[in-house]
Amino acid sequence: MIKKEEKKILFFMTSLRMGGGERVSVDLMNTLASSGFQVFLVVMEYEGLYKEQLSSKVIVKDLKTKKISVAFFKFLRCVFVIKPITIFSSSIHFNVLVIFARLITFRRSMKVIIRIGSPFSLLFKEFRSFKDRKILFWMTKFLYPFADTIICVAKCVEDDLRSFVRLRDGVCKVVYSPKNVEDIVRKSQEEKPIIFGETQEPHFLFVGRLTSAKDPGTLLEAFNLYKKENRKGTLLFVGDGGLLPLLEQKTKDYQISDSVVFLGPQNNPYSYMKHSTSIVLSSVSEGLPNVLVEALILEKPVVSTDCFPGGAQEIILGNTEPLQDNKESALGIVVPPRNPEKLKDALVRVIEKSDLKPHLPNRFWGRHEEILDIF
Repeated sequence: MIKKEEKKILFFMTSLRMGGGERVSVDLMNTLASSGFQVFLVVMEYEGLYKEQLSSKVIVKDLKTKKISVAFFKFLRCVFVIKPITIFSSSIHFNVLVIFARLITFRRSMKVIIRIGSPFSLLFKEFRSFKDRKILFWMTKFLYPFADTIICVAKCVEDDLRSFVRLRDGVCKVVYSPKNVEDIVRKSQEEKPIIFGETQEPHFLFVGRLTSAKDPGTLLEAFNLYKKENRKGTLLFVGDGGLLPLLEQKTKDYQISDSVVFLGPQNNPYSYMKHSTSIVLSSVSEGLPNVLVEALILEKPVVSTDCFPGGAQEIILGNTEPLQDNKESALGIVVPPRNPEKLKDALVRVIEKSDLKPHLPNRFWGRHEEILDIF
């Protein structure tokens, strides 16, 4: 039997830039390293916000390349040198590569664990290149059955995956992403960001990439409707992305520049969460939104769209039933996606609700132990 300190686990990633999958992977590496495992990170470009959060116990191999083909051959070399017992990936492009690596190296004893954080049915529709829409699609259908364990971040994500790939019983495990609660609470208690000042007016906070999947434009439009009702409040955006110039222009067009602040990426978003009135998610698609879980750890009410395939509902309402109108729970409010009017109503309602008791539901606790059992 291999001792824990001799068990080598290899993570394969693109970078440590801002993103839900990257954040979860860093948390996993830190947890495994602190539990006595030898953890190796093979990364295409060793850069990004999460670089500072990575444990010094994790051994990093920076491939220093932007080309996936080059990275794959360098990754194979690392597999032969390190001889890991387990390989982990959380990227739709890298998942097929780590499975393929096990097959072509004939290392049957090497365990392959992949994580699925987003619904496949939407991902493949959004891909524009032939390589992603066709080649990656068929590689996924062929190779995923050879994975030892597929971690799905929500039940709805597993259901969506099984609609694409025929998998044997027991290979999929639904595990809500583990969170370092103590670390999140500690960081939230750091110095109050100056943006909040001494005012008691509402602050609505968006945390995430400014991309079409996150649909920040609908949130901005909803906030514009909110301000047209002569209501007090400020909308904060933490994150960056390709939609930033468009959002900045819309803010000027709506004439609400004094009430909207683009803060860019932040090493510590939790201090912003702690002092905000509500955390708002406007996404069209999400697996299990990390930002909602983190907001509830800090006991902040949440407003979220019913983003496909239903992870936000799993968190806030505890189910994934069809949603036609706004629905509420003690944790927050769920609204239909791409509906600025409904989202505006939720912003108003989350301020007025006196029966909100935001907290992290019991089903999200103790996930670190569950993850360790898988590895």
